[in-house]
Amino acid sequence: MIEIQFSAGFLSTPGSGGAWSLRTRGVRVSVHVPLARPLPNRVLVTLYAHPDPGEWREELRFVLEPDGERSYDGQLDRTVFIRTGSSGQVRPENQEIEFVLSWSSSEEPLIDPINQTTRFQLDLFQASGLTEENFGLWPQW
Repeated sequence: MIEIQFSAGFLSTPGSGGAWSLRTRGVRVSVHVPLARPLPNRVLVTLYAHPDPGEWREELRFVLEPDGERSYDGQLDRTVFIRTGSSGQVRPENQEIEFVLSWSSSEEPLIDPINQTTRFQLDLFQASGLTEENFGLWPQW
């Protein structure tokens, strides 16, 4: 089981022609390894996301360390842009995430059962719970 937790906040820049962003800080990821699988030493995570608006997606890497009997936990302490806009134009910032189980002598990537690749597609905007909120009611940063 994979769990991703974050809280999103809205930021508008005065005098910027209506530029705004929905972003998150501190994306926390947990992975629970099923009983049938061997336990790795750690889990390597790569989040493909936009740390700056309008820039290319970057590979944001962090490590999940053991946190319980079969659980691994870690946090990315960088800002990630979920959605941005300016002058009435909305720009989604797509995200993807990869997980690699790491042992001392080998590694094994997890495969997304939907698209059969190592990259799991994310939509942090949909997951934020703000899709049904009025734009003006989004939490301010």
